[in-house]
Amino acid sequence: MWQDLPFSTGPARGAGPLRPSVTGNITYSVELGPATIEGNTVTLTGAGNVILRATKAANDDYNAKFVETTITVNPKPVTITGVTADNKVYDGTPNASILGTGEIVGRKFHYNTPINWNFNNHFTI
Repeated sequence: MWQDLPFSTGPARGAGPLRPSVTGNITYSVELGPATIEGNTVTLTGAGNVILRATKAANDDYNAKFVETTITVNPKPVTITGVTADNKVYDGTPNASILGTGEIVGRKFHYNTPINWNFNNHFTI
């Protein structure tokens, strides 16, 4: 006889931990994808498909059972502001270097080394 094992990760949400809701003595595992699990807290660590498994052990009345659910984590759009580049004298390549301090909306970052940018197919002469 199989036991009932409903499995829900709750409503759609952005990044951060989520706590699947399954009752009883359940173990969770990440079968595939960018996520970690500690106890009953799943932390999404990147974009992609995540397959979570909930397993309920066998007991005197029921066989063991597992269920899986897939979560699709979409990448967050990135906007970079506050960066400028000096004019580039055309040297036969589509590459340029950008120096400065910029901001990715929602997160601050600083960089001290050149960022090499390839403008191939992004300009017309």
